[in-house]
Amino acid sequence: AVFIPPDHERYSEVSRRVMEIFFQFTPFVEPLSLDEAFLDVTGSRRLFGTGREIAATIRERVFEQEKITCSVGIATTKFIAKLASGRCKPDGMLEIAHDRVLTFLHPLPVSEIWGVGPKTNEELQRLGLRTVADIAHTPLETLKRALGESAGVSLYELAWARDYREVIPDAPEKSISAAETFSYDLEDKEEIFRELLRLTERASHRLRKRELLSKTITLKVRFSDFSNLTRSRTLPLPINGTHDIYEVAKDLYSALRIE
Repeated sequence: AVFIPPDHERYSEVSRRVMEIFFQFTPFVEPLSLDEAFLDVTGSRRLFGTGREIAATIRERVFEQEKITCSVGIATTKFIAKLASGRCKPDGMLEIAHDRVLTFLHPLPVSEIWGVGPKTNEELQRLGLRTVADIAHTPLETLKRALGESAGVSLYELAWARDYREVIPDAPEKSISAAETFSYDLEDKEEIFRELLRLTERASHRLRKRELLSKTITLKVRFSDFSNLTRSRTLPLPINGTHDIYEVAKDLYSALRIE
């Protein structure tokens, strides 16, 4: 194996330039992460051509300028566009026409739907719901009883490809985090707390830099078998101080009682 050390500053710089390419085609760009974004090109077609032509041009321009490939999903909704981009990685383009959406969507496993994590997937499997089509043809009331009102309605709507969210430029950040995968297992509690403090400092510094406060603190622990534990605490008042956040994160870790 060849291990390449990460260079987050370099990633951010390339991401910024790629986003600038997106903005050359539409002002409606909603970044999801460093390397992913939604684009609404509805108003750009008269100038730049069809969605497929715009996607092809963007892919060419990204490769010419940055020497990297990108995958593009084209659809009438954010949900289907994201699924399409995932199905054509690492260097492809997939357009799902409006009249082909259900043909594309319904055979997919339930885990492909936004909001279906391990626990929800386990519950759906228990109910015998293995494909998106299974969810679509399950009575809504049954889904709500099994999964709760909000999750039941959300999964049912997405199973019929009903996604009414618009592309929102400059959407406010909903979370700020810091994470690290270590080259060896951390077993000493004092070392774990030192690393937790270091990660807290990174996240809280970004929080303060953006003049934001956080009311919910979440701790995610990953084990050597790649299983995860996640715990959260919502505070009565929002905070952004390193020490205050660290104390909450430390309590969350201690409550896991990991020996």
